[in-house]
Order: sequence, then structure tokens, then C-alpha cells
Amino acid sequence: MTKSSVFTKNTITLYHASDMVIKTEDILFPGPRENCDFGPGFYLTEDKRIAEEWVFRLDSPMINVYEYTLDTSPILHLEGEDWIRVILAYRKRLSNVHFSSNVIYGLIADDRLFPSLTLFLNGTIGDKRLEKCLTFVNLGKQYCFRNSVEGLVYKRSYMLKGLEKQKATERSRDRKRGMDSGLRDIIQNQPSGEKFIQHYEGMGDWNEV
Repeated sequence: MTKSSVFTKNTITLYHASDMVIKTEDILFPGPRENCDFGPGFYLTEDKRIAEEWVFRLDSPMINVYEYTLDTSPILHLEGEDWIRVILAYRKRLSNVHFSSNVIYGLIADDRLFPSLTLFLNGTIGDKRLEKCLTFVNLGKQYCFRNSVEGLVYKRSYMLKGLEKQKATERSRDRKRGMDSGLRDIIQNQPSGEKFIQHYEGMGDWNEV
């Protein structure tokens, strides 16, 4: 398990997509959605364009902007098999998850990855091809605040509209169109040493170490 990576900046700007203004004092725990990537929590990204792609379909697409002080608390950096185990724990309840860190950082697994996750879960592809799919799709990474927003400061909000909304719509559509052939090539070519879903079934508790 890899703990927080070495960051060169003390503070970063994070974005949360919603249909409303959400100030820091408005954030409640636990979050309402239990089956998100890393479980219930408040999710943000460093990539403003990704946040805009999440929200452009809403009637009132709102981007909330925050500043986060990185050394406020330890950050758990999920990657590789650890990432897969946590995603499976919340998507399919294949294990129990025990986090000691308040902030989790790792790849985004939104609706665009559901087909690849489904193929993985039914044993059509294994862990190596799933990781290649994740890299190819490149949805970016996210922060999940699980219990508190210590170190997170609300800065402003803006409505996504006009040309910026049009750009977000086009980016999302272009990204989706570009996925199909690339993912098909990855899925059809099985690498050696690939682990299939049976490796993860009944795996017991997943503990942060």
C-alpha cells in the first residue's frame, strides 16, 4: 500500500460538480451515496474540465471551487490491485473496507468504465486488462473526503453555461467516441499472468496498512 505521495505544493485547487452551491459548512457526512468508488464521502477533482464533464447534463450545472491544504491529514493513495479491491468492495460487496485515512486519492471509475468493470466481474477479462482499460480511458483522479472537510476552504462557485458548457459537452462526446475501438483491442488481447475474478471472491476484509 502506498501512502500519500510527495506533493510539491502545499495547497491545491479542487472542484466539485453539483446542481447547487455547496459551501464548506454545507457538506454533511456520511454522504448519501454508499456505492460510490471509495464509499460515502465528498468527491472532488483537481481537473476542472473533468468536473465540467460530470455536470453539463444537469439543468443547473454548478462547479464549486475549493482550496485544500495538503498537509492537513494523511492521504491514502489507492492504485493497482488496491484500487480494484476497494472498487469491488463498494460495487459488489466482495469485502469489507476499513480506512484510517480521512482523505482517499485515486482513479475515477464512473459510468464510462462500467462495461470494463462488468467484464472483469463476470470473468471475461482479468486484472491486467482492467488496469489497461483504466489507463486508456484516463478519466483522471479524485479526492474523497470521508469524515470531515478539515483543510478544505470554499472559494467560489460558477454556473457552467454558454461556450464553456458547449466545450464540456463536446469533450465528453469525443472521449466516449474514442473509447470503443481502444477498449476492444485491450479486451481481445489477454496478457500473461492475468488474475481473474475468482482471485477476488471471498477475499475478506480490506484494511489500509
